[in-house]
Amino acid sequence: MLKVCLIVDNEADFYYNIPSPYICKSWVRLIKWKLNKLRGILYRYPWPSRNGFKNLIKKFKQYNIPATFNTVGHLYLKKCQGWPHYNEEKPTVKWFYNFKKDWYYWDQEGDYKKFPGKYLGDIIEEEKRNRLFDFGLHAFSHEAYLLETKEFIEKSLSSGIQACADIGVRPVSYQGPWNMVEEETQPDKLIDCLIKKGIKIVAYSGKNNLDFQRKEFRIAPLFKKDKLNFVWISNYIEGTSPHSKVKEIINEISSNLYENKVYCLAMHDFTWKNMKNLDLILSRLVQLRKEKKIEIKNMKQLI
Repeated sequence: MLKVCLIVDNEADFYYNIPSPYICKSWVRLIKWKLNKLRGILYRYPWPSRNGFKNLIKKFKQYNIPATFNTVGHLYLKKCQGWPHYNEEKPTVKWFYNFKKDWYYWDQEGDYKKFPGKYLGDIIEEEKRNRLFDFGLHAFSHEAYLLETKEFIEKSLSSGIQACADIGVRPVSYQGPWNMVEEETQPDKLIDCLIKKGIKIVAYSGKNNLDFQRKEFRIAPLFKKDKLNFVWISNYIEGTSPHSKVKEIINEISSNLYENKVYCLAMHDFTWKNMKNLDLILSRLVQLRKEKKIEIKNMKQLI
C-alpha cells in the first residue's frame, strides 16, 4: 500500500532574508530573490509567513491529516536577544557575505509579539502534543550546511536542538535548506552530524554539488544509510501553484496506489494564503484513505 507523507519547509520570514548559495550563479535567480525580499518587506503585515503556518495547521486538523513541519531552529524561539543564541557560529563561506544585510544584520532583540514572522515558538508549543504533527529541523538559521565545516554544522544543529528543547520538542526529522543533504565530494559530512545529533529521518532529493541545486523527484520506498532513514521527495505544491500542478499530484498518487512506496509531497509555509490547492489534495487523500488505498503518515511515523 502506498504511504503518503506531507512535509513543510517551515522557514517563515527567513525566505525573505536568507539568499540561496546558488543565487550568485544566475542573474535571474538574484533578481527573483530581490523581488521576493522586497515583496516580503512591503507586505510584512499581516505577516503572511506566520499566517501561512497557522493556515496549514488549521487545514491539516480539519482533514485529520498528519504532517511534518521541518522548522528553522530559530523559529522555535518565542524571544531572543539577537545573535548568538546558543553556541552557533556565523557562516564562513564567501557567498554569504555578498549580501550586506544578511540574517545576522536583522536578527535583533525581539519576540513573537514584536516580530511574528521570526518566532513561531508560541504556536509550536501549543501544537506539539497534537498526534498529527511532527516538528523537525530545517537548519538553525537556514544555513547552507554542505558548504560549511563539520564543526560549524554540529554547533548549528546543537543550537537548533536546544531551541526545540526549550519548548519541549525533540526533533528526529530533518529537511535541508535548498534540499542540501548530501554533497558529491563529501557525501557523509552532514549525514554524520545528523546521526550524531539524534536525527532519524531526512527528506532527500539527490546529491548536490556547488554549481547547481538538485531536485530529483521520486516515488520510492524509504531507504537507509548507516543509521539514517531517507524519504525521497516526490513533488512540490504551493498555495500559488496552478491547478495543473494539483491534477499532476493527484494523478501521480492515483497511479501508485498499490506500490510499497512513499509519496512525499513537500511545500513551503509562507505561500498558503489561498488554500484551494490544499483542499483539493487533502479531500482526495481522505477519500483514498477511507477506501483503504493509502496510508497517510508524517516523517516520524514512517520510521
